[in-house]
Amino acid sequence: MGFRKAVFINKKGQKLIGILHTPPKRSSSMIIMVHGFYGDKDEQGLFVNAAKEFCSNGYNVLRFDCAGNGESDGRSRDITRKSERDDLISAIRYARSIGMGRIGVLGFSLGAGVAIIAYRRGIKAMCLWSASSRARRLYDRYKASKEYMSELREKGYFTRVRSNGTFEVGRAFMNECLRLALDQYIMKIKCPVLVVHGTKDGATPPSEARRLYGMLKTGKRLVLINGSGHRYETKRQQGQAIRASLDWFERYL
Repeated sequence: MGFRKAVFINKKGQKLIGILHTPPKRSSSMIIMVHGFYGDKDEQGLFVNAAKEFCSNGYNVLRFDCAGNGESDGRSRDITRKSERDDLISAIRYARSIGMGRIGVLGFSLGAGVAIIAYRRGIKAMCLWSASSRARRLYDRYKASKEYMSELREKGYFTRVRSNGTFEVGRAFMNECLRLALDQYIMKIKCPVLVVHGTKDGATPPSEARRLYGMLKTGKRLVLINGSGHRYETKRQQGQAIRASLDWFERYL
């Protein structure tokens, strides 16, 4: 297996940075991984481990930073699901440009929502990890903070401090949370979809996974990982998510 830095441009002319994993045997199938809200192409090791497993089983893998995250160009305050959808579409075009004929997508958390609204017929299979079927969920969480809302009114964004850095959540993202109806996108998906969720997910309850699964129209499977939180915290839980996804891609990609 090998890996190298991948650089491509989105529709705004911003440089996006990723890591391209290549299997020992030549393949034209690629899995593109989309990180969560203010995450990055590593996802604290989760994406690294998954990419290595997929690659060792014969798949090219691209994990990348959407604009405003990680090493890519852009400001975090400008992030929306639709901006990240455009970045994913740019990643798919990059994959096509290097000879990838079959594309699968794995989205984690907010990245699962990005994968949903980015769906097009060229995507052969999808895996959605820790997904919410309701765009408004994050809006309701942030609106509960008077400090956040005061800063948003004053500056047009508010600042979040997390273990992996400081981020700015913009007005465009908050407005999108109110207006974006994920249901209409979910019901248009025509490729096989695997939904993976932890039974102890405190960020996005398992009921969201069940709701999402119920709306999907095509080949689908729901995998609930017993005792797991939002990020599949233990090695065993992580292994279950990765193995279920690998099985799905081996079946449909």
